[in-house]
Amino acid sequence: MSRHTFYLPPEFFRSGKIIISGQDAFHISRVLRLKTGSSLHGITYDRRRLEMQIERTGKEIICRITGEETIKQQKKFFISLALSCPRPAVLDSLVPKLAELGCDLVQPLVTERCFSPSLAKFASGRYDRIAAQAVKHSGRTDPFLIKNPVALNDFLNSTGPEYPGWNKFFPYEGETENSLARSLEQTGNKAVFVIGPEGGFSCAEADKIKQAGFIPVSLGSNILKVETAALFALISFINRQCS
Repeated sequence: MSRHTFYLPPEFFRSGKIIISGQDAFHISRVLRLKTGSSLHGITYDRRRLEMQIERTGKEIICRITGEETIKQQKKFFISLALSCPRPAVLDSLVPKLAELGCDLVQPLVTERCFSPSLAKFASGRYDRIAAQAVKHSGRTDPFLIKNPVALNDFLNSTGPEYPGWNKFFPYEGETENSLARSLEQTGNKAVFVIGPEGGFSCAEADKIKQAGFIPVSLGSNILKVETAALFALISFINRQCS
């Protein structure tokens, strides 16, 4: 993929033009020092690759579309992580790592023992921007999404229609026999993990997760933080898919 490739959210499309703003506009004009007439590539959230030519630079970069193609499906596996909301600073640092490693979707969860999510950061699109930057730097062409926080019960009620045929895993400190490695031996190419907070899920929450069809698995004898458990699960699944 071209080093001059940018991810184009829907708000960049205005009046038949691509109008790039914010950090991407600064990067184009001040770092890359591209001028009127320079060419760029853009990737849309619906998997289109656009060829663009700069018509005007400044605080906003105005481009016209000169070509378009649909990106062929490249990924052979898919993984979603439902995370009990950690500290906002932890989520800030975790999201880019998940994007770079190949996670497809992050669903923050509001649970009994989680940290209060920074709803203002979600409303402002901060995490969308963090994710987009990580996707751009990693060179991936498939989308990475981070959703707004939802209550655990709402998430569990939605897993049937949203994840048909997916393997569902529940890393749980109370599980001592069924390891994640053993469970992954029989898994398909789609998995969703539900990750608990630092204090763990309550007994009532754990029961609800099991009843929703999530398989309890052990990540080892040590208690892991949310971010460590998320990376452990993601890397374990990817390694299994690539082996």
